[in-house]
Amino acid sequence: MTTKLTIDINEALAEKAKKYAEAQGQSLSSLVETLLADATKAVPKNLDKPKVKDPELVKRILNGTEPIPKNLELFLHVRKKSVLN
Repeated sequence: MTTKLTIDINEALAEKAKKYAEAQGQSLSSLVETLLADATKAVPKNLDKPKVKDPELVKRILNGTEPIPKNLELFLHVRKKSVLN
């Protein structure tokens, strides 16, 4: 089942969105539906904000007075890579 939805957006953006949707071989409605579906997906539990065991260590790392532990460096590199793909 579908429902009609009216939105107000910038006219130039609407034209760009129509052209983009057409270039992707889909309607603007389909594009908006896909984007809204992606935006409202539940966040997997494993991506929730982790609990910090040592807040002082985190502060030192962020301040640059403590090097990033190798295992965390690897985790950040892998996560960054997966976000970019």
